[in-house]
Amino acid sequence: MIALPAIKRLMLATLLLFAAIALAATYWAVVGRDGILLRDDNPRLIEALARIHRGSIYDRQEQLLVESVATEGGMRRSYLRPSTYSLVGYYSLRYGASGVEAASYDALVGSKSTETLENYFLREILNMPREGADLRLTLAADVQDALTLAMRDYRGAAVVMDSKSGAIMAMASLPGYDPNTLDEDWADLVADEGRPFFNRAVQGLYQPGSALTTLWLAQAIQSGYDLSTPFVEPDAPVELEPDLTFKCLLQPSSEEITLMEAFISGCPAPFVNYQATQAGDSYARIIETFALAEPITLAGFPIPGAGAIAATDRDEAAESGALRPRDVLGQGDLTMTPLQMASIMSAIAGDGAAPTPYVLSGIRQPDAEIWEEEQPGQSARVMMAPDTAAGLRAVFQEAWHKLRAESRPPDPRVGANIAVSRSGEETQIWLNGFVRPDERPAVAFVAVLENTDDIEALVSVGQNLAQAILSL
Repeated sequence: MIALPAIKRLMLATLLLFAAIALAATYWAVVGRDGILLRDDNPRLIEALARIHRGSIYDRQEQLLVESVATEGGMRRSYLRPSTYSLVGYYSLRYGASGVEAASYDALVGSKSTETLENYFLREILNMPREGADLRLTLAADVQDALTLAMRDYRGAAVVMDSKSGAIMAMASLPGYDPNTLDEDWADLVADEGRPFFNRAVQGLYQPGSALTTLWLAQAIQSGYDLSTPFVEPDAPVELEPDLTFKCLLQPSSEEITLMEAFISGCPAPFVNYQATQAGDSYARIIETFALAEPITLAGFPIPGAGAIAATDRDEAAESGALRPRDVLGQGDLTMTPLQMASIMSAIAGDGAAPTPYVLSGIRQPDAEIWEEEQPGQSARVMMAPDTAAGLRAVFQEAWHKLRAESRPPDPRVGANIAVSRSGEETQIWLNGFVRPDERPAVAFVAVLENTDDIEALVSVGQNLAQAILSL
């Protein structure tokens, strides 16, 4: 016969055990529920994710770019427009998401949709898959096609931007990849020296090189500098290092030329001589005026590092009254992204103010017919006076006319300039320009090609872009 105290102890231990089990069950059901459900190896989570009907993605004219297709294993993303791959990105159960797929992830999977009793009943009671919202981008697919086709044989990046609204009309980063075969190609893509997953348009930090002369010319116009001042020996080479020399891209018009004429011919010496006459803080003012120390990106996209010059260079310039020639010609510590350069060009193409760039223009909830408009809330940044922008546009038009070597008068709707930068043994060339259609807002464009000095190729890119924009 068991003693009574022993029975009490056994009952107490049993009750404590049940209490512990109840507490554990309560914890994992309420507090720790997400910790189990959200484990990467949870098959229920993977199955649920595979069943989500992600929203479709369209361009500005509602041309379908991306859709979800039902398969035996769940929903699969289908990418329909090869030229848009680098912007829309990818979505993979195994490798996550990038580009627009990552930037608007919550909207695409329905995480931000309004919760209703009907939604809850369908999802939790009937176990129906979640349905995400559709996205409408600012992208003009025809312009995107023209841009990607023109750059297909090169590494580089390009941005086409509405100068009034900041809407991204086209954006490319090359080399790219096919998101339809991402899972199969992943190992090869990761090992690719071309870094196809790196979005050069928003993350690539390039030395501006002679593109910085655009900012010097803007400063000269804005400050009232006498633009009729002649500079002798404009074609004199500027030696920055024993193996780094800059000279005119095109033959100057005479032996004495103005700063504007130097810009048109791509002659660096007059700009070095001009800057030597300016105050020691002129470079710092350029950094501030054009927001070169402020990272710029698209909502939800990676933020590049700041590209401003080191503070010691500013101090040295203030003491000596002049900058090093390498800093004047954009070969110092300053770096810029193509998107940042496009922002500056949008100010030149418009009225002197650079709008906030954006790529998402609308969201359409499941079963809805009307798009909810999406635009950035930030105001445009004033970079220059309207008459300064107008003066620069005239110079860009002349520069583009000379680049194309045409006998007829320049087209007042198009302006562009080519600039060169060098990093180590590699040469990058920039094409910065604009198109001003007769009855639509002006459009700014920027393209940079890596490891090439093929100016004719970049002129061809500009011609194709201008034609595509004017044809909209």
